[in-house]
Amino acid sequence: MKDFPNRDEFHKALIDSLRALKFVGSWVMFNYGTFVMPRYPASDIEEQAVDIMKEHGPVLIGSPAADFTIRRTHSPAGLLVYYDCPDIFSFVPASFRSVFNDHPLQDFFDAMSACACRGMDAQELEVAHVEKEHSLDKE
Repeated sequence: MKDFPNRDEFHKALIDSLRALKFVGSWVMFNYGTFVMPRYPASDIEEQAVDIMKEHGPVLIGSPAADFTIRRTHSPAGLLVYYDCPDIFSFVPASFRSVFNDHPLQDFFDAMSACACRGMDAQELEVAHVEKEHSLDKE
């Protein structure tokens, strides 16, 4: 894996953000920030997430695998990026957004960066965190 500065800080920010978004269920975060949240989780969610990334993670330009949809969030502030496979998504916290502040295409640039990170995660398949059965009832 290619190391990058402040990796632990990056992972912590993403984990804290996803917990704050109050997603219910189990999820897996890969090293570059791609999340897999299986709609039908298996007993070994980490293995399942790796299998999902192997099949649906690679970004194939010009195909539905490269398509994405974005949604801004406010608490925490950031950008959710959804892909063709409904089990895979990314979150870009506001503190990690691009340098294109106030540019009309900032969301697009940030989503493209998240898509590129998804491509790296699909190649390396390095799991950074597993969150099991997070539910609102347990808080």
